[in-house]
Amino acid sequence: MEQVQDVGCVFCEIVADRVAVSVVFQDTLTMVFVDLRQFHPGHTLVIPRRHLRDVRELNDSTGAALMATISRVTRAVGAAFPNEGLSLWHSFGNTSNRTTFPCDDGLDTR
Repeated sequence: MEQVQDVGCVFCEIVADRVAVSVVFQDTLTMVFVDLRQFHPGHTLVIPRRHLRDVRELNDSTGAALMATISRVTRAVGAAFPNEGLSLWHSFGNTSNRTTFPCDDGLDTR
Protein backbone atom coordinates (compact mmCIF):
# COMPACT_ATOMS: atom_id res chain seq x y z
CA MET A 1 0.00 0.00 0.00
CA GLU A 2 1.31 3.45 -0.88
CA GLN A 3 2.08 5.46 2.24
CA VAL A 4 0.60 8.92 1.77
CA GLN A 5 2.47 11.52 3.81
CA ASP A 6 1.83 15.09 4.86
CA VAL A 7 4.73 17.54 4.94
CA GLY A 8 5.35 18.69 8.50
CA CYS A 9 3.40 15.85 10.13
CA VAL A 10 5.51 14.30 12.89
CA PHE A 11 3.59 11.02 12.61
CA CYS A 12 4.45 10.79 8.90
CA GLU A 13 8.08 11.38 9.87
CA ILE A 14 7.81 8.53 12.41
CA VAL A 15 6.27 6.16 9.83
CA ALA A 16 9.07 7.08 7.38
CA ASP A 17 11.62 6.26 10.13
CA ARG A 18 12.99 9.82 10.18
CA VAL A 19 12.05 10.38 13.85
CA ALA A 20 13.15 7.90 16.48
CA VAL A 21 10.45 6.41 18.70
CA SER A 22 9.98 3.23 20.71
CA VAL A 23 7.79 1.14 18.43
CA VAL A 24 5.48 -1.21 20.34
CA PHE A 25 3.83 -2.87 17.33
CA GLN A 26 3.48 -2.37 13.60
CA ASP A 27 1.98 -4.05 10.61
CA THR A 28 1.33 -2.97 7.03
CA LEU A 29 -1.53 -0.61 7.96
CA THR A 30 -0.88 0.51 11.55
CA MET A 31 1.86 1.53 13.95
CA VAL A 32 1.97 1.83 17.75
CA PHE A 33 4.64 3.69 19.67
CA VAL A 34 5.29 5.03 23.13
CA ASP A 35 4.27 8.67 23.51
CA LEU A 36 7.34 10.74 24.31
CA ARG A 37 5.22 12.79 26.74
CA GLN A 38 4.32 10.01 29.18
CA PHE A 39 1.29 11.21 31.14
CA HIS A 40 1.05 7.78 32.79
CA PRO A 41 3.22 4.69 32.29
CA GLY A 42 2.10 2.82 29.20
CA HIS A 43 0.87 5.91 27.33
CA THR A 44 0.92 4.81 23.69
CA LEU A 45 -0.30 6.21 20.38
CA VAL A 46 -1.90 4.08 17.67
CA ILE A 47 -1.82 5.48 14.14
CA PRO A 48 -2.61 4.39 10.60
CA ARG A 49 0.57 4.28 8.50
CA ARG A 50 -1.18 6.41 5.89
CA HIS A 51 -1.70 10.08 6.74
CA LEU A 52 -5.36 10.74 7.54
CA ARG A 53 -6.81 13.69 9.44
CA ASP A 54 -9.28 11.68 11.53
CA VAL A 55 -11.63 8.67 11.63
CA ARG A 56 -13.92 10.21 9.00
CA GLU A 57 -11.23 9.51 6.38
CA LEU A 58 -10.67 5.84 7.27
CA ASN A 59 -11.58 3.24 4.67
CA ASP A 60 -13.00 -0.07 5.88
CA SER A 61 -9.76 -2.06 5.73
CA THR A 62 -7.66 0.55 7.54
CA GLY A 63 -10.43 1.13 10.09
CA ALA A 64 -10.65 -2.60 10.81
CA ALA A 65 -6.86 -2.87 11.10
CA LEU A 66 -6.74 0.12 13.42
CA MET A 67 -9.38 -1.37 15.74
CA ALA A 68 -7.65 -4.77 15.75
CA THR A 69 -4.37 -3.08 16.68
CA ILE A 70 -6.05 -1.00 19.38
CA SER A 71 -7.59 -4.15 20.87
CA ARG A 72 -4.26 -5.99 20.83
CA VAL A 73 -2.28 -3.13 22.37
CA THR A 74 -4.96 -2.38 24.97
CA ARG A 75 -4.67 -5.94 26.27
CA ALA A 76 -0.87 -5.72 26.34
CA VAL A 77 -0.73 -2.32 28.07
CA GLY A 78 -3.37 -3.40 30.57
CA ALA A 79 -1.36 -6.49 31.45
CA ALA A 80 2.04 -4.77 31.56
CA PHE A 81 1.24 -1.68 33.62
CA PRO A 82 -0.57 -1.56 36.97
CA ASN A 83 -3.85 0.30 36.48
CA GLU A 84 -7.41 0.76 37.65
CA GLY A 85 -8.59 1.10 34.07
CA LEU A 86 -7.61 2.38 30.65
CA SER A 87 -8.62 5.41 28.60
CA LEU A 88 -8.81 5.39 24.82
CA TRP A 89 -9.43 8.63 22.96
CA HIS A 90 -9.56 10.08 19.48
CA SER A 91 -9.77 13.87 19.23
CA PHE A 92 -10.34 15.70 15.99
CA GLY A 93 -11.44 19.01 14.60
CA ASN A 94 -10.46 22.57 15.37
CA THR A 95 -11.90 22.44 18.90
CA SER A 96 -9.62 19.58 20.00
CA ASN A 97 -6.81 21.96 21.09
CA ARG A 98 -4.40 20.38 18.63
CA THR A 99 -1.77 22.07 16.51
CA THR A 100 -1.53 19.24 13.96
CA PHE A 101 -4.26 17.00 12.63
CA PRO A 102 -3.03 13.46 12.02
CA CYS A 103 -5.34 10.57 12.82
CA ASP A 104 -4.26 8.92 16.07
CA ASP A 105 -5.76 7.12 19.01
CA GLY A 106 -4.24 7.56 22.45
CA LEU A 107 -4.19 4.81 25.05
CA ASP A 108 -3.43 5.65 28.65
CA THR A 109 -3.57 3.83 31.98
CA ARG A 110 -5.60 5.27 34.85
